[in-house]
Amino acid sequence: MKKLILTLLCTLVLTTAFAELNENQLALRRSISSFLRDEGYSPTIDDDGDIRFKYEGDSYYVLVSSSDTNPMYIAFVKYFSCSAERGRFLAQNAREFNLYKGIKFIVNKDYEGYNIRSEMYLINADPFKYSFYKILRQINNCEKEVIETAI
Repeated sequence: MKKLILTLLCTLVLTTAFAELNENQLALRRSISSFLRDEGYSPTIDDDGDIRFKYEGDSYYVLVSSSDTNPMYIAFVKYFSCSAERGRFLAQNAREFNLYKGIKFIVNKDYEGYNIRSEMYLINADPFKYSFYKILRQINNCEKEVIETAI
């Protein structure tokens, strides 16, 4: 009985996660996935419904929010884990990482991780496609800056 309830609960959670996006949001996600596939990145949809792809061995994510419908909100993100001590140090320097960039550097509340992201509102995938490589460079440049600061 417990297995049946657990299975039904898992099915409900997974169904809800994918059912949250409306047709326009799903179309945006498909268009971004198609662009990434055409560029040779082999994107997949993860358990949360986010687009995941790899670049130079690192995982990146594109999250399409179910909250905003016109325009639609997306985040292009790279996640990192770290010790709480390093996270506190990075949080103190976050302001510098965020200056003069089209990206955001965010330390998790528990200080045991951070992410570098670009966020945008779109009505279609064209602005994402246009800015993809510039954002990818900015994320990686910020990552290098974080590493240099932490040394």
